[in-house]
Amino acid sequence: MARRASRAASSPLPTTTSLPNSFVCDELDGRAARYFDQASVYGAVLDMVTDRLSTAGLLTLLAALRPASLWIPLSLLSLDIASHWAAAHAAAASGAASHKDTRNASLIVRLYYRHRLFMGACCVSCEVLYLAAYALAAAPGRWSVGAPAWLPGGGS
Repeated sequence: MARRASRAASSPLPTTTSLPNSFVCDELDGRAARYFDQASVYGAVLDMVTDRLSTAGLLTLLAALRPASLWIPLSLLSLDIASHWAAAHAAAASGAASHKDTRNASLIVRLYYRHRLFMGACCVSCEVLYLAAYALAAAPGRWSVGAPAWLPGGGS
């Protein structure tokens, strides 16, 4: 396991290419399930769990690469898991078929789930941010962008 982590830390290209491919496949899988009327509660839960696991893996790797800034990716990971758990639990408690049922949701949640382009832009932006942070942390000498001043070791 440590060998794989060190490879991911020293060679970011496989990770930065395979993760976007998995996100595209995830989107296509969901579209196919809806198109062919194969969507199920089990599939929706499995999709959310695998999404959380891929994000958790990337943020954990980022935390390992930048131990001085450990609190940033771990805070983002905690927020990601807690918000999705809360949404799923609230949907189940209210009798909604899915956490995407937005009848009683706030304006921003309704906007997010009812407008697929907005939702896609949010998801892609977040994943690109995480992948860019990973690429910068894994291969700092390859990029001309420095770390922000608020990060330990940044701004120099």
